[in-house]
Amino acid sequence: MKRILVCLLCLLLAVSAAACGGASSGESSGGISPPPAASDKAESAGAADVSDASDASKESDVSDELSAPDVSAAAQKSTPSERYDAMAARITEGDLYFAICGSVLDVEIEVAVAERGGITSMRQTVGDESAYTVVKGDVAYVFDMLSPYYMRVSTAELDLELTADDNTRFVAEGREAIDGKTYDFVIRESLEDSTQHLTYFFDGDTLFAIRATLQMDSVTMNVLFHVTAFTDEIPEDMPFEVPQGYAEYVEEPYEAPEFPSELPEFTVGTLYSVSTSAAQCGFVYIFTERTDCDAYIEALKADGFRPVAWKESGVFAASRDGILVTVSYAAGATVIACIRPSDVFLDERAGFPDVLPAFTAGTLYLAGTEDDAAIFGYLQTTQADYDAYIRLLTEAGFVRQEDEEENLFTAVNDAGIVVIVYHLHGVTTVCCMTAQSSL
Repeated sequence: MKRILVCLLCLLLAVSAAACGGASSGESSGGISPPPAASDKAESAGAADVSDASDASKESDVSDELSAPDVSAAAQKSTPSERYDAMAARITEGDLYFAICGSVLDVEIEVAVAERGGITSMRQTVGDESAYTVVKGDVAYVFDMLSPYYMRVSTAELDLELTADDNTRFVAEGREAIDGKTYDFVIRESLEDSTQHLTYFFDGDTLFAIRATLQMDSVTMNVLFHVTAFTDEIPEDMPFEVPQGYAEYVEEPYEAPEFPSELPEFTVGTLYSVSTSAAQCGFVYIFTERTDCDAYIEALKADGFRPVAWKESGVFAASRDGILVTVSYAAGATVIACIRPSDVFLDERAGFPDVLPAFTAGTLYLAGTEDDAAIFGYLQTTQADYDAYIRLLTEAGFVRQEDEEENLFTAVNDAGIVVIVYHLHGVTTVCCMTAQSSL
């Protein structure tokens, strides 16, 4: 099957592209020697600067039958391109397990591909986390071992469609030294993007390593993957089916909320974005003037909305029949946010989680608990209130998980308690859940 080779190439380029995205602009994460001319098959003058290389002394788990380590006379006479063709032919026969590993930005990455009975299994491990893809026909099933769900994706979306070849072409071949030892190599480039190269290094008949080279703007990334397995013995931990008990994850289509019918229409400017936060919806209109905002405030008053005190400066707040609306203007944008009684859920029995620092600002308008999850919303809060609470959480041992969007904080403590806090248009929402409920 040719799909196993296509899958391997796609995984190689994908993990390398991810690494390239993490490099600083204008800098090269490791160097790359200019490829030898296609007609020059002489030994390279010196060793290339290879970045992110794993320990070259690491022994490969290569079967004797498929890739004997000794250099045969035939191998010495065959060109690197001919050895690449033989390797590709063996891979496309299927019933094979192929694994490589490397270090990308100091993070260990392993890529493994196996094919059996026309079904392809892929595993990509970054650090301690693994993601799996099982390909059957034109459908791929993506899952991990952390949550009991899988996604069904077409192979076209993953660029795993079968083609007449491996979507690469010959560039050059020669010899290059890595860690003091010289290897034969052949360079092949992507048919779709000539800045993407894969360099295959051979130690006799044995495929020793693959170097992926990508260029994004002024950044050139080289990642060297050592071959750790090339055998017909497929490990038992390579899945060819979705694990039993897994349910298909179906993403519900997002339906943006309509402008509240209880409010006067806003007919100027261009609707730029719609956002929802707990029971609140917000609408941002660009290409507006301060006079447009002021006119809308007057329209609210004329419609029976009575102004209420609001802690944030520059924000007009009003209420009517339990509806709360805020209006603000900045830099040509008018922001209208609304909370309606039908959207609010306030369970008087719900107590703020004792595993979190108390939130003492604003007015509670939203409270609910279910199993091990809880949500609480507070009106009339400021950016300073949000920032102060984030500091309290940090001091209490909650560690931020990743760089989030502005005014969105996700963290977890040693007990596995997950907290999410976000602030939008004067409303701060605190969500708390155990690690189990967060799945």
